[in-house]
Amino acid sequence: MSIIHSLRGKSKWSLVLGLVFSLAGAALAYEPFVVRPVKNPQDVRPLPAEAWPPPETEQGEMLLKLSYLRGIIDALQYAEVAPQTVGQVLDKLQGMTLQELAAAIDRYYLADPRRRQIPPASVLLRILPQQRGKVEPSPLPRTPSPPR
Repeated sequence: MSIIHSLRGKSKWSLVLGLVFSLAGAALAYEPFVVRPVKNPQDVRPLPAEAWPPPETEQGEMLLKLSYLRGIIDALQYAEVAPQTVGQVLDKLQGMTLQELAAAIDRYYLADPRRRQIPPASVLLRILPQQRGKVEPSPLPRTPSPPR
């Protein structure tokens, strides 16, 4: 049984895996990827096996593998702690391309250097869906001044 068929009835996992597999797979696809909600297992577009670099890869290809795997783990962890919001992420980011998502994360970090403390997965899964492209003041606490 494929991973897609084993997801039936497990909407939080199908949505998370759909997001992760689709985002990573689309990075290697010829047509631009656009975020869309995943309602059924057949809507999930996983990374094709031929896109996975071979075992004897160069450093850049290894970085691609590690980044892809780390993204999957980040999304699975997020789904565990915030399962009620996972489906909303795809709905709120619907229509954005991978380039637009990357640019939105870059703008978020550039707006306030303190935001670099927030992992990109949190920006993608929590902040961007709330802001949908707007950069708002960071809710980060102020760094206390050293005692005099």
